[in-house]
Formats: sequence, C-alpha cells, structure tokens
Amino acid sequence: MAVSKADIRLGLQDIGVAPSDALLVHSSLRSFGYVHGGADAVIDALREAVGDQGTVLVPTLTFSILKEEPYRFSATQTRSTTGRITEVFRHRPQARRSLHPVSSAAAIGPKATYLTADHLDTPCGPGSPYYRIYELGGKVVFFGAALGSNSLFHCAEEIVSPSYLGYARIENAIVEDMRGRETTFTARRYDCFDRGVIRYLGNMEPVFNARRIMRQTKIGESRTIVIDAQENVGVSCEVLRMDPDYILKPLS
Repeated sequence: MAVSKADIRLGLQDIGVAPSDALLVHSSLRSFGYVHGGADAVIDALREAVGDQGTVLVPTLTFSILKEEPYRFSATQTRSTTGRITEVFRHRPQARRSLHPVSSAAAIGPKATYLTADHLDTPCGPGSPYYRIYELGGKVVFFGAALGSNSLFHCAEEIVSPSYLGYARIENAIVEDMRGRETTFTARRYDCFDRGVIRYLGNMEPVFNARRIMRQTKIGESRTIVIDAQENVGVSCEVLRMDPDYILKPLS
C-alpha cells in the first residue's frame, strides 16, 4: 500500500493532532508500507500538522556507545538507533539534539531549544525532553510502534520511584554539542535490564483503553496512536502506585 504525505497529515488530524501541539513521536517507517518520499515525507507531514508554532520531538537513542570506553557521544555525528525517521530528522538544519549520552532526543520547532537544553542526568527525569513534553501538556504519537516504546512511562517511574527502578552511571562521557564543543560529564541510565528486571510496558494498553485516553487509526498499514502526555503519565503513575508489579510480568 502506498502512502503519501497528505495521507499521513490527514490521519494525524483525524486522531486529534492540531496546530501548535508539542509532539513526542515514536515511529517505524516500515510500518506504513511504501511511503512516497520516505522518511522526509513523514517528517514534513508532522511539521505541517503542528504548524509553525508546534514542535516535534523524536528519541535518538545511542546505547551502542556503551560498547567502548571512553564513552563518546556527538550530537551531530553519533547515529540514532531509533529508526530511519529519527536519523533523517536529526540531520535537518533546524533540529536541536539533547546531550544525554545514550537517551538523547532531537526536536524541531519553537520549543526545540527548551526541550533539549538540560538533558544531563537521567533519561526521562525532570529536565529531560521527555519530561518537558509531559510538563508542556503535549501528545505522544506512535507510528506503528508498540507501547513498549512509551518513553513517558519512564517519566512516571521517575515520579513514583518504584522499588525495581535503579540507575547505572555513565562515567566521564565525552560529549560534543551541536557547535562541536566538547565537555565531559557523568550521566545516569536505567539499569533494570542489567539486573534481569524486564518491564512489559505494552501491559498499559488495556489500561489506557479502559480509560479511553488512546485515539487510533490506520495510515496505510501503520497502526497510529495518539495519547495525551499528561494523561499518559498520570495513569501510569496510578498503576505504579497501586501495583508496580503489573508491568513486570507479561499479560497472559
């Protein structure tokens, strides 16, 4: 099935994306089928959907840097491992990228600098682009991406601090910013997987459905979902406070 930029823009409009929105976008280009114009068409559709006053944010994760020491991250050179759309997005001249060594994000729009400016500690805690999307009352878009990629659930974990949550330090990472200036600092990452703690974030889908906070459609072959960021985090906090083990085992 062939998908056009107009198809994507109309699909976003149908599920509530509006001018001036701040969006966090999790994406799979492959999920659409064939897209006329490829990743650029998807990015253009997002930018047109939110307009000149809206901002689009994408995760540009780089866990591959942990394979070698010293840890090195460049905001302009280190590839995103979060899919083709994010890699093309971060190369746009208007894009700004945060400096967290493994959990960076890139943004385009009037709030891009604010979203990416202070990402120097944990992946999704206060000051991170993900937490700021929540604070701004933005929306989360999933283009063919499962809710297992829901970064805002980690914001809820930062708020509630469930007993399973822990951190590892990324010691003395050498980080180069968008202007080519180098600095060295130590950031943190989540260490749940290191300790054998697996979080099944997809377990939140029936909860979100029951609360009626998910809007979804099909764009080409892509199951596309939109969730309000504050509702996303608020409901996730409720679940973590009531039963943090809910996401530690797969639903039967």
